[in-house]
Amino acid sequence: MITLTCGRAPVSGAKETTLETYGLFGISFCVVPKEVMANDIRLRARDNVPSSVILANAHVIVEAQKDPQLKNAIANASLVIPDGMPVTWVLRGKGQKFVERYPGPDLMEDILRLERSAAHYLLGSTPDVLGRIDSKFKGSVTGSYSPPFTNNGFTEQEKCRQLELIEKRRPDFIWVGLGAPRQEAYVTEMAFRSSRGVWLGVGAAFDFHAGIKRRAPQFLQKAGLEWAFRLITEPRRLGPRYLATNPVFIKLACQELIGRQSHGAADHDRTA
Repeated sequence: MITLTCGRAPVSGAKETTLETYGLFGISFCVVPKEVMANDIRLRARDNVPSSVILANAHVIVEAQKDPQLKNAIANASLVIPDGMPVTWVLRGKGQKFVERYPGPDLMEDILRLERSAAHYLLGSTPDVLGRIDSKFKGSVTGSYSPPFTNNGFTEQEKCRQLELIEKRRPDFIWVGLGAPRQEAYVTEMAFRSSRGVWLGVGAAFDFHAGIKRRAPQFLQKAGLEWAFRLITEPRRLGPRYLATNPVFIKLACQELIGRQSHGAADHDRTA
């Protein structure tokens, strides 16, 4: 029987990044090329120390400004990656010329391709979606779990159940598809409570890799218009979100670009 640290963090904690970061919107973003990010994540899985990886886009950033718990969860993540061209543009506008956008679907595919012999675990979505992803990556997935749907977060009993299932499999990578901003707090908490593995919140990557939803063409992604493509394909779900989020993000971006960077963000800059 595996003993779980339900309700408290293990003494070792999660491994922090040694890659160069830059403080923006009160968040320390990794600002190195995506190949370097991917290599860092791969090395984490071999260290036998738990880590958490968050991919922050405009939606996550805006939600974090009004939710102190979410912002704290992001601050405690091992690695925060810019997800989306708007975030990347602002970072480049602040002088970070090497930073690259690294969306969840791309990161997930790269790691699964490069780490075929590693143990990958999927948590989230439906059994059908999980089965499709398993089939696509041909045996790299060693376990999966479709949790009960809830609007109020998982109970402590359910979290302990999830930890028990995952710890028995001892995966190197735990891919979480619960949707933003819910999954960001989840991966940080669970990494602190687990014994090993890299926990990554990749959201819609599950649906894309399962073939349930189509991604925007590459030229739209590079133009920073992937959000527009998704809005056209999912207007009812994403319309209200974008209407509430995009104007706020534009305001925050303008404040950063004209020099209103918070002291708190600057204090989080780190270099290797």
